[in-house]
Amino acid sequence: YVAEQVGPDGLVIGIDPLPHRIDLAQRRAAGNFQVQVGRAEDLSAFPADHFDIVYFNSVFHWIDDKLTALQEVRRVLKPAGRLGISTAAKERPHDQERVLASAFGAEPALAQTITHKVDSEELARLFEAAGLSLARLEIRTLTDQFADVDELLAFNISSSFGNAFADLDEAKRAQVREALDRALDAYRLADGSLELQRHLIFAVARKDT
Repeated sequence: YVAEQVGPDGLVIGIDPLPHRIDLAQRRAAGNFQVQVGRAEDLSAFPADHFDIVYFNSVFHWIDDKLTALQEVRRVLKPAGRLGISTAAKERPHDQERVLASAFGAEPALAQTITHKVDSEELARLFEAAGLSLARLEIRTLTDQFADVDELLAFNISSSFGNAFADLDEAKRAQVREALDRALDAYRLADGSLELQRHLIFAVARKDT
């Protein structure tokens, strides 16, 4: 999508620390879209003052050392270059997190939460510490619909890098599904489908010099 936005004269480079995900992306990479293994905390593969824009699309909440990542972003951005971030809002948990906590609060390993979230104020302070100027920040709510609990589970497993519930045997998986199905009653529509909301911080920062 982004490669289409920059046009044939632009270039988009995607990085991810997991080689398997890069292998999947490589199947779609062509022309002005390239991918390679890499980490946000170490962008040494790229020279300073190189990119017009860097963005993290629903990935910033997975990064532990956020300040180092932002300092690396500042280094590789051109003067007046921009950083865009969408990330889970710590001050407004997703419905899915509430459901997991309700169903499995007594079992922290199952009540999975995104462990490296920040709130709006924390993100603004991180920008300042990294030498980036905050241009815009807002929280937006997105609504996800799932046909049933199995589709929600599949989404959860996929968006958790396949680690969600990975160590459970079949009997335990069935128990997890049943408990989750009950906890989702408050989010069930008349046709039996599910509707849950996610709350994301959308922020833009700039490298002034």
